Amino acid sequence: MNISNKKASILLATGLFIMAGSQILSQYYPLSDIANGCLVGVSLGLMILGIIIRTKNTAAQKRQGS
Repeated sequence: MNISNKKASILLATGLFIMAGSQILSQYYPLSDIANGCLVGVSLGLMILGIIIRTKNTAAQKRQGS
């Protein structure tokens, strides 16, 4: 596993933890719409960024191997 895959995995895991944390937090403590939207938006952005990095890295490895 190279550095890019590690970064992608960290971004995906962080996004998932923020998403889960925001859901748990909103269950016990009322969040405003802005706070809830920011947490969900940041978590989705991190997950999408991790997926993009992972797919670009995989495509680059396939091109080098062929």
